[in-house]
Amino acid sequence: MQPTKSWSFGRQRAEHLAILHLTRRSDLLVSEPRLEADNGVDFLVEICKNSRITGRMFGVQVKASTHLQISPLTENEVKIAHRDGAAIHLPSTLEDLPFPFCLFLFQMEDDEGYYRWLNQPVITEGISELAVNRKNIFKKLTKESLDDIVEQVNGWYAKRHVSEYQYQEVYA
Repeated sequence: MQPTKSWSFGRQRAEHLAILHLTRRSDLLVSEPRLEADNGVDFLVEICKNSRITGRMFGVQVKASTHLQISPLTENEVKIAHRDGAAIHLPSTLEDLPFPFCLFLFQMEDDEGYYRWLNQPVITEGISELAVNRKNIFKKLTKESLDDIVEQVNGWYAKRHVSEYQYQEVYA
């Protein structure tokens, strides 16, 4: 008889898988803000440069499931829902976070990881914005996709800096 896998075991395993993925890059510093509820930021990930903290960070929420329905859309994207067809939802309060934030979702049957942005860092006409993403379209979590995440976050922060001239003009 096979032992029953508890939700907390799956969640703990998914968190370890997330840390494993994130720490493949030597320039990422992962911290865990311990919150009681399972509704918030599971990890704050800070991007370092030359072994120094930069202040550039993004948040990650981790979910685990054994009941996912994964439908390929393109070579890089899949649509994920629960097996009953219900969408993967996150609390809308996370949309108010002032930094990029993504969901890491792990399929416990094979440890495959997927991600999607909730607050996606975008640059529109040279201005950094966070675009709320409610679509259940995920990308496979790989070393390359993690590189893309870091590149997007770095680009978003780089465009947030306002030159002193612009600062005086905007805030005068």
